[in-house]
Amino acid sequence: MKRKGQAFIIVVIVFGLIVSVFAISISTAMRSQALEETEIYQREQALYFAQMGINQMIYSINNGTTYTNGQNITGTSPSGIGSYKATYITPDNSGYGGIATIKGEGTVGQFTRIVYANVQGGGSSDSLKYCLYTSTGGKDSIGIPDSNYFFNLFYNPSYFYCPLGTCTIPYPDWSWYTNSSNYPAGLFVQRNFTGNQSYNPTTYGDTGKVVFINYAGSNSSDTLTIVLSGSVSLSLITNFPNIDISSTAAWTAVNFNGLTYPVLVHSPAYANTQFSVRLQGNKVLTINGFVYTNATFTASYSGQSMLTINGEMVANSLGNIADKIKFNYINDYFGNPPPHFIVSSSVKFLPSSYREEY
Repeated sequence: MKRKGQAFIIVVIVFGLIVSVFAISISTAMRSQALEETEIYQREQALYFAQMGINQMIYSINNGTTYTNGQNITGTSPSGIGSYKATYITPDNSGYGGIATIKGEGTVGQFTRIVYANVQGGGSSDSLKYCLYTSTGGKDSIGIPDSNYFFNLFYNPSYFYCPLGTCTIPYPDWSWYTNSSNYPAGLFVQRNFTGNQSYNPTTYGDTGKVVFINYAGSNSSDTLTIVLSGSVSLSLITNFPNIDISSTAAWTAVNFNGLTYPVLVHSPAYANTQFSVRLQGNKVLTINGFVYTNATFTASYSGQSMLTINGEMVANSLGNIADKIKFNYINDYFGNPPPHFIVSSSVKFLPSSYREEY
């Protein structure tokens, strides 16, 4: 009997150990499964928060907020379980043909998910597809024949000029363009002038630079006369009321570290001003790059003079233009827009795609 009792006790102990081990295994498995489910849940939530940041930035853009390259916003969920960060990146180099890219980062617990959204604008973003784009209509108002004077490498034959009627032209982020801290050291130069001014970039030692000519006068008739010769590398930004060019030259935009700036950003301090090209006596002017003027563009010629724009011109309106001007759209400004140009705030932006970074 004594041996039977001892055997029973041993059986009970062994059985208890087995039950304990089994219970521990079940508990560990359940905790492991619960942890795994929590991690999966957090990872999915992090993805949603990344998209939440992108949508928040798009909402702000649609309501008039302007972002510059590298600018970001941050926030947390109402419940406080996660956070987001959205960063604006322009120009869009994703190859998806957008105006910009927004990088969204969502974090929940130990997980961070990164998503990129290609941002498309409606309506006036198409302005960057044209050889010539104005707010009042394009070529038909001046009678230039398509076949001889317009060449569009990317969007031929539909995008030679702005259709007749009212159009919305993009506009530069003026505060960005005129802020020296946005440029690499030594690239940006500012010059302040009052009254009529003759400007030769070679004389000033400004070739190869981005030059901001700040108009500090108070007369809407004041004119900046640009004197060029030979091959000139220059990106010019100015608020001078009027601009006049009458030179034989090849004017090319500045390219630095793969970023090509516009040839000209002309945002005059007064309305009803002009950007005039006057080529007399067989002068030939070639402009290579993106030209923007929020003024009336006019061009006159004599003899065998010729103006060629290898890029795109965006102008507020067109004045008198002779038929000896050629537009060659050889860069895709819609797919890779000029830095820091903005379409009307009334245009709604939408993400065309989400792409996760792995």
